[in-house]
Formats: sequence, C-alpha cells, structure tokens
Amino acid sequence: MIQLIKNYIRPYTKNCILGALAKLVEAILELVSPILMAKIINFGIPNKDKSYIIQMGLSILLISTLGVISALYCQYSASVACVGIGGNIRLAIVKKINTFSYKNLDKFGTNTLNNILTSDINYIQDAIAKCIRLLSRTPFLCIGAIIMSFTINVQLTLIFLIMIPLISVVLIILMRLTSKLYSLSRKKLDELTLIINENLTGIKSIRSFRKFSFEKNKVSNKSIDLEISNNKVVFFSSLTSPLTSLIVNIGIIAVLYFGAIKVYNGHLLAGDILALSTYATKILNSLIVTANLINVFPKAFTASVRVNEILNEEPDLKFYDETKNIKTKNNDFTIEFKNVSFNLLENKILKDINFKLRKGETLGIIGVTGSGKTTLINLLQRFYDVTDGEILLYGNNIKNYSKKDLRNKFSIVQQKSILLSDTIKDNLTLGNKNVSEEEIISALKNADAFDFVIEKENNLNYKISEGANSFSGGQKQRLNLSRGFLKKAPILILDDSLSALDYKTDKKIMNNIKNNINNENLIIISQRVSSIMGADKILVLSETGDLVNIGSHDYLLKNCDIYKNIFNSQINLK
Repeated sequence: MIQLIKNYIRPYTKNCILGALAKLVEAILELVSPILMAKIINFGIPNKDKSYIIQMGLSILLISTLGVISALYCQYSASVACVGIGGNIRLAIVKKINTFSYKNLDKFGTNTLNNILTSDINYIQDAIAKCIRLLSRTPFLCIGAIIMSFTINVQLTLIFLIMIPLISVVLIILMRLTSKLYSLSRKKLDELTLIINENLTGIKSIRSFRKFSFEKNKVSNKSIDLEISNNKVVFFSSLTSPLTSLIVNIGIIAVLYFGAIKVYNGHLLAGDILALSTYATKILNSLIVTANLINVFPKAFTASVRVNEILNEEPDLKFYDETKNIKTKNNDFTIEFKNVSFNLLENKILKDINFKLRKGETLGIIGVTGSGKTTLINLLQRFYDVTDGEILLYGNNIKNYSKKDLRNKFSIVQQKSILLSDTIKDNLTLGNKNVSEEEIISALKNADAFDFVIEKENNLNYKISEGANSFSGGQKQRLNLSRGFLKKAPILILDDSLSALDYKTDKKIMNNIKNNINNENLIIISQRVSSIMGADKILVLSETGDLVNIGSHDYLLKNCDIYKNIFNSQINLK
C-alpha cells in the first residue's frame, strides 16, 4: 500500500506535509492546556488570584482557538490530498485497463474491476485521509504527553511507558487477523456482486422462466457467506476499542492511586494529578482513534493489493509505437489467414483456418453457435493473439501495426448493441467526431433508423437513458449500424448485428450497404443465409472450430452439406 501511494503522492506532497504539520501544531497546543489548568488549580485558586486565573483562562481560550484553526487546515489539506491521489490511481487503472487484451479482461472479470474502481479506491482514499488527520496526531500526542508528564513526575510517567507498548502489541495482532479475514470478505463480495449483476441484467428472463425463487436463494446464500465473513472481521475489529480502553483505564487508575499517595505525602500538588490524568486521557483517546483505524487499514491494504494486481498486470498483447507507419505492400489480398489456430483456457476454439480476401470482396461467415465466428473477427482485430499461424492485413502481419493504426482499419457493429447514456448524436459519432449532420442523417437512413429517431424529442439531441430502454432491440441494432457506417473505416464488420430485424428490413439494409456504403471490404457474420448469400466468399465453420468449406453461395449449396441444410431449413421457415 505504501509503495502504491508513493507512486501517486508527488503532486500532493505539499498538502500531506502541511496537513501533518498542522496536526503537530494542534497536538502541541493541546498539550499545553493541561499545564495551564494545573497552574490555575495549584496557584490561582489557593491564592484567590483572579487576575492570574483570568490570564490563564484567556491563554487556554487562545490556544484552543489556534488549535481549531490548525485542525481545519489539516482537514482541508487531507481532503485535497486523498481525493487527488485517489483520482490519479483511478485514472491510472482506467488507462491500464485500456491496454488490456480480452484475455487480460477475462482474467479479472467486469465485477472485480468495477469494485476496484469504486469501493477499493474509496478505501485507499479513506486511509490516506485518516493517516493525515488522525494517525499523524497519535505519535505527536503520545510522545508529547509523555514528555510533559516527565516534567511533572517521572515515576508516574513510567506507567504510561508500560501502557503504550501493551496497546501497540494488541493493535498489531488484531490488524493482522482482520487483514486476512477482510481479504477473504472482498472475494465473497465480488462473487455476490457478480450474481446480483446477472440478476439485474437478466431479470426479464428470470421472471419469464419463473426462476425468481431460485435466484433469490443464490443471492441469499452468497449474502449469508458474506455476512459470516464480515462478522468475523467485525468481531476482531470490535475488540480493539474495549481492549485499548481497558489497558489505558488501568493506567489512569494506577496514576490516580499512586498520585493520591504522593499528594497525601506532600510530594505532588492536586493540579499535577489533574494534568497527569488529562494526559493519560489524551493518550487513551488518541490510541482509541488509532485502534478504530484497524477497521480502515486492513480494507485499504487489501484494496491496494487488488489495485496493484491491475497496475502490475502485463498486457497480453504488445503493440508497436503509434508513430510507426506501416506501408501497404503491393499485395492482391486485403486479409489473409494462414494456418490460424486459437486456444482459450486450453480449449481449441479455431483450428487451422486458411482463406484470402481480395480488396472489394465481401466475406460471409456462418456456423452453429460456439463455432468461433466472433472469435475469428476478434483475432483479425487483434483483441486476442493467434496461438498458431499468422494473419496478414494488406500484406503485413497484424502484429506489426500500432494499436491505433490497426483499429482504424476496422469498423465493427457488434452482436450486442451498446448505447451509452448520452445523446443519440454523441453515440453515433463515437468512432468519428468529424462528421456533418448531413452525414449522420444519411447513415441513419442507410440503417433504416431515421424515421424513429426523428420522432424523438430533440431528434439527434435526444438523451438516451441507461440501458437504452426507450428503444427496442431492433432500434438499438440500427443505431449501432449507423455508428459503424459513420466511422468510415476501410473494413466494415457486421457481427450478427441484424439478428433482431425482420427479413424485410434486413434485406433493405443490406441493399443500402451494397449501394451506399463505400468500404474496401465487408465482413458479415450471420445465422441467416439470406444476409450472406450475396457474399463473394462464405466461410462455413463447424461446432469444433474447423473450416468446413469456403466459396460462393451456389458453390456451397452443391458442395457443403452443412450449408445446404442451414439454407433448406431457413427457406422452409420463410
């Protein structure tokens, strides 16, 4: 955790130092007050010296005021530092995640990343703030109280020197126990978050299949596991305050007992006993605050470990520098797959894929669910790296391209329609901000989306709600198609992105793409033969990830039984 904070504390070093110094000033001022109070009791009251009492009282008031000002400045500095450091760590994580391949993202999972970016970083911020505001105060106050106590009576101060190490041992033991338990608790929270997110996103399916009770039991069981884990953390954390109070109160009783004997024998004044008991109370309060921090630091430590796992994760894919320009080779083919195979988690997804696509050709990809159609496209865009073989783009291995250069070659409309909580216009121009309103309208018309967009309030400036619930599945797909058209990349990929549309709309959009969208190559993944039958080449994949056959629609009808069976089943359905 310390190393993590050190990496991001530099811009806020001044705030941290000044905040801690302000806390030091507050602690020093706080330590002076008991001495002044003791003087009032020892000299002012017995001598009935009103002017002396008033003078000491005003001094205590002034000291208290300066202490409040110091405390307020410390609070301000701590707030600036913790929010700034937390923001920098969060930004670093987001940047790091953006360098990850799909394999890296699969390793952590969306729910874990969400928890790290939200609650985990909040725990780290909380720990930083409390270090500056509270933890920095404890050593100042404890050491200062002991020094001031020595000036009053050395023998009674020895009680404090015995008391503080005992409390420190208790705190260290409990902190180690809670740190381990809290790490386990965070893992259980990730599991619960995953189930809850699945229930929220799939609530319609759960209700339609009447599986609410089943899912409720899953959430309940995970919640009980989390509760048991958290109870263990709370149990050990709750021991800190009473154990600390017990040790300090025993110390205060000892101070009062032995102090009373010294007062009786005339070796000590009553005001000195008040000052010593006040210092003991201050030590108690500061140590109790430190003890309560035992709930904060194990969380922050566990959170920092999880954050470091993200920041130390090496991206699975290495790209060339963005300044490197790849020259297109004099090659007849835009895309070439040479003996490409891909394994994911020791499972073979694609096996020995070979094909070539010339500039201007359209490629169709069809196969049963799980045959690796989308994976093939992910390999082409290098979201994953091939296990064997190589992929050439314009005659160059895709590994020789920079990330920006490679991504700019493709415009993909994915199977799952994603619309952000923003205006329609901002969603459509996500891949290309340099488009005119006329171009946006043209893209909407080509995607058969203009009519329902124009009916919305504010048209292109209509604000899409979270989850785009105001649009149907087909409307979402058509908006995503419009966005894909507007990127104007040389290779347009449609990953089963017409699945929610009827055959008539599907055919209309495909005609618009053929006649109005200027792309060097079009790649269509579809379960519908009608969407790909006009393609120059069609890849047929088996459920085991093998390339069964490749050719035109007419060729496959004659030479590929799998394709022929799919075609006949869909023709009959129509």
